[in-house]
Amino acid sequence: MVHVLHPELLTTVAGHFAPGHAALGGLLLGVATVAQLLLNGRVLGMSGVLKGLFVQKDPGSGRLALVAGLTAAAIPLSMLMPSAFTPLPDSTFSLTRAAVGGLLVGFGAALGNGCTSGHGICGLSRFSPRSAAYTLLFMASGALFSTLSGAASATGVAVDLAPTLLLPSEEVVSFALRTASAAAITFAVIGVSASITRSKTGSSTSLAATLAGPVSSFLIGATFAAGLALSGMTMPSKVASFLSPLSAAWDPSLAFVMGSALAVSSVAYQAVLGRLPVLPKELKAPLSSGGTGTGSPLITTSYALPTFSKVDWKLASGAVLFGAGWGVSGICPGPAVVGLAGALANAWSTGTGGLSAVLAVYVGSMLTGFFIEQEVSITMK
Repeated sequence: MVHVLHPELLTTVAGHFAPGHAALGGLLLGVATVAQLLLNGRVLGMSGVLKGLFVQKDPGSGRLALVAGLTAAAIPLSMLMPSAFTPLPDSTFSLTRAAVGGLLVGFGAALGNGCTSGHGICGLSRFSPRSAAYTLLFMASGALFSTLSGAASATGVAVDLAPTLLLPSEEVVSFALRTASAAAITFAVIGVSASITRSKTGSSTSLAATLAGPVSSFLIGATFAAGLALSGMTMPSKVASFLSPLSAAWDPSLAFVMGSALAVSSVAYQAVLGRLPVLPKELKAPLSSGGTGTGSPLITTSYALPTFSKVDWKLASGAVLFGAGWGVSGICPGPAVVGLAGALANAWSTGTGGLSAVLAVYVGSMLTGFFIEQEVSITMK
């Protein structure tokens, strides 16, 4: 029997200023981001994962397992937090809006090499000027296009009503902290076990080491999905309210998502890059990944962190286009995948399919945007 959290867990988050829920969700996002860094040596950028898997058709680097974790976790999450996958109003949120939003987000994320997670969490955690510029631009663009397109009203927000404060219940806090703790302990066990096995055998191709990568990626995806659902990121109305600063219904809750995630992941990134003396040299990234050490992650044999620092027209254009798509739709890559899987599960159990139809169109358009950008880039070379 599935234990369903109280209906008010996320049902009443819509229309409320809920910094506690947002911060707890951000905590889970931070745990997943740190695990991806320390175990697999990579940034947790959802647009890059999805483009690599579906457009470049490369399931390597844990992409397939990570996306499997995102989608698999969405099924129980849709039962634990059904309102995180609430259908959008058919009368105001059109499939055209979803298609335009997805296309702009896909093309922009591919052009600028990142999204809210890759630049907004991982990049800012590295103190990357390039990611800071991208984040500022997509936030500004998102707010502009959300306001101009009336995204808040289209997603069902009562635009004349100011959000009221809502604090998380004891049950919600317990759920988030237990999930974060269990995930962190599990990641530590997997990572240390893989590292010990590799040091004893001198190889990363043993059965244990080979399984550690996909298992960790699956669980990282599942943890990330839980963070998105709990924080409200899977609710386009919540995002649209956040991106409508001139509206009476402006809801700054989602700022606490990024703030909480950064509070966790920044420490890990700065330690791996050798700027904080809290990790042994065996875990510090080398110069080729922007660090000062000679180490490697716990599972994989080397870090693969971005080092390109130039702020160019592609980055700026990509950020503006990404922000425009995010603002018009209230949806970005990670929440789109989790939302679609959860909405399909929710639709199957309740008979409502409004959100799943919208997200299916959005995801298809987003992947099309990835593909178009790839073809344009090849043509321009």
